[in-house]
Amino acid sequence: MPSTLAVTAVVHLLTATSFLVVAAAIWRRRLPDMRGATAAILVWWTCLAGYLYLQAGLHLWASFVGPDLATFLWSRLLAIPLLCACAGGLTYYILYLITGKAWLRWPVAILFLMTAILFHVALFLPMPTALRTTPWLIELDIADTSLLMAVYAMVGLPPILGSAALLWVARRMGPPQRYRATMVGLAILAYVGSGLAAFTSAGDTAKLLVLNGMGLVAASLVLLAYYPTRPIRARFGIESAPELERQAALKRAERRAQFRRRGGELV
Repeated sequence: MPSTLAVTAVVHLLTATSFLVVAAAIWRRRLPDMRGATAAILVWWTCLAGYLYLQAGLHLWASFVGPDLATFLWSRLLAIPLLCACAGGLTYYILYLITGKAWLRWPVAILFLMTAILFHVALFLPMPTALRTTPWLIELDIADTSLLMAVYAMVGLPPILGSAALLWVARRMGPPQRYRATMVGLAILAYVGSGLAAFTSAGDTAKLLVLNGMGLVAASLVLLAYYPTRPIRARFGIESAPELERQAALKRAERRAQFRRRGGELV
C-alpha cells in the first residue's frame, strides 16, 4: 500500500506542477485590458495546483508515516477554500468572456463563499472519526454522504458547464485562440467532469483512473495548449511562446506609458 499511495502522490505532483507552468504562462502573457479575467483564471490554475500539492503531501505522508486522521482533518480546512476558490475563478472567467460584465464577480464570490460554508458543514457535522484507506486513496469515512455529494455537485458543475461554454465560445475565435480554448476546455471538462462522476460514485477503481489517468491527460492537454509543438503552431498559425510573451510585455509597457502621459497632462 505505501508504494501505491506514493504513486498517487507523484501523479498529483506532476499534474499540479503542469498547472503552475500554465499559470506562469498566463501571467507572462497577460494583457492590460483583461486584468480581471486574467486574475480569475490564475486563481483557477493556482488554487487547483495548490489543492493537488496538498493531496500529494497527504498521500506521501500516509505512504511513509501512515494515515493520520487529525492531519487529514486539518488539511480539509485548507482544501475546501482552495476548491471553492478555483471553481469560482473559472466560473467568473467564463461568464466574463461570454458577457463582458465585470460585476458578475460579486454574485460568483458570494455563491462560492456559501458553498464553502456548506462544504464545511457537510464534512465536519458530525465530526468524522475514521479514515478509509485503499491501496491508492485516502479519504474520510463518512456514514451519510448525501449532503457531501450535493456539495461536490455545487463545486464541480460550474467548472463543467464553464468548460462546455468555453468550447462553445471557441467556435467564434480565430484559429490560434480557438486551438488554445478548445484544448483547455477539453482538459477541464475531462478532468473535473470525470472527477465529479467518480467521487459521487462508490467505485475505488473509477477514482483511481480519474486521479491518475485523467490527471495526466489534463496536464498534457493544458501544456500543449500553451506550449504547442512546432507542427501544431504551423497548422494553426500560433506564434512561439517567447514571441507571445514579448508582445504582451510591449502592450503592458505601452499601457503604463499612456497612464504616465495622462498623469503628466493632468498636472
